[in-house]
Amino acid sequence: MHKEIVITDTSCLIILEKIEHLTILKQLFNKIYITPEIASEYSQELPAWIITEKSDTKLYQSLSEIVDSGEASAMALAMKKENVLLILDDSKARKLAKQLELNYTGTLGIIVKAAKQGILENVETILKMIQETNFHITDQLIQSILEEIDKSSNNL
Repeated sequence: MHKEIVITDTSCLIILEKIEHLTILKQLFNKIYITPEIASEYSQELPAWIITEKSDTKLYQSLSEIVDSGEASAMALAMKKENVLLILDDSKARKLAKQLELNYTGTLGIIVKAAKQGILENVETILKMIQETNFHITDQLIQSILEEIDKSSNNL
């Protein structure tokens, strides 16, 4: 089986750090890749399991005309690798990733994946903690996420 490469944008790191659950990424994927631009935006010490790698400069410059620096660098890095999962939360960046045919999810998708794998148990509390940060998440979205997790656990 070909191992998936996971590249995250800054927002996922910040949100998970704020709710003290950054290690969810390590538990799910073992290694996470970011770019120097994302490391600069995050501006905190990175754990050893987060690997910084430079993206293609020309591609980065082109994409940074459309989305912010971190997102552009993450997508540029993703485009030079195979079997990548990008973690992006910004809707404009997600639209661009879709146009570029990149595989992506968001921070909430990571929470769902962790819950389905049994890494997270009290998902509702975690979603409420995320809601208390500056990340926009509605009560309706929380409810639909909880229903999806509940449905998948009933199918096991």
